[in-house]
Amino acid sequence: MRGIKFTVVVVAWAFAVALLAAGCSDSGGGPDGADGTRDDGEVTGEVAADADAEVEPETDGSPDAAEDVPVDGSPDAAEDVPVDGSPDAAEDVPVDGSADAAEDVPVDAPADGSPDVPPPPAPECTEAAGCTLHTDCCNCLALAPREEPPPCGLPECFVTTCAARGITAEDVACAAGRCAVYTCETDAVACEMLPPRCGAGEVPSVRGMCWGPCVPATECVSVDDCASCDASAGQACVQYLSRGGPTTYCVERPAGCGERATCACLGASVCVGIFDVCSDDSGVLTCSCPTC
Repeated sequence: MRGIKFTVVVVAWAFAVALLAAGCSDSGGGPDGADGTRDDGEVTGEVAADADAEVEPETDGSPDAAEDVPVDGSPDAAEDVPVDGSPDAAEDVPVDGSADAAEDVPVDAPADGSPDVPPPPAPECTEAAGCTLHTDCCNCLALAPREEPPPCGLPECFVTTCAARGITAEDVACAAGRCAVYTCETDAVACEMLPPRCGAGEVPSVRGMCWGPCVPATECVSVDDCASCDASAGQACVQYLSRGGPTTYCVERPAGCGERATCACLGASVCVGIFDVCSDDSGVLTCSCPTC
């Protein structure tokens, strides 16, 4: 019995000594020491150091570089698109650009694209009976129905203007839809007197076989040619074509015609009666009779 107890004590003491020896080896070098080596000569200290280094990765090191993506860097560069950049350039269309240019149509323009022209005025007359001769101390002219005479500052005179010029009611005519009274064609003049020098918009009238006073070309029953019509004075030339040749008239150009008279703005007002077919060329209106 004592032999057994002695054996147990010896074993326990040996185990304690082994534990104590193991503790001393850990603190003083050996297999895990900084400078310890194994029997085969392989260095173990640096390996342990490297092993510890791998446990604590660097903040910006290479292993997680793929996860550190800049805000505007290359990985999301395809998603960083400028507001007006190329991806939506096709959608940035100007308000009045080419896309809607075909729809920009003037409000009052006709369907055929021609300028908006007001309708021509109605003819002043269709026959001489609709005109009235007006005379006073200043004027002698033919008036259209409801037309007011121009003012005159002379209330009394010994002879009226029409009487002084030898004009009577029988001289009144309806010419190209206008009331007129003066003869202005010069082919009948045979006197040796020079014609009077007239102002803008006026031509010499003819009295008998000689010259009369200057009168507005628009008050003439007819004139020699279109050169008698002063465009700068707002006059337009109208010609009636017949077998005997053209007859030329000067008429006032309506404001709706602008700088040039056309059939659209004046034709229905001057091409009356049987001369009701209108054509225009360079501001000259031609009225023809298709059945004459």
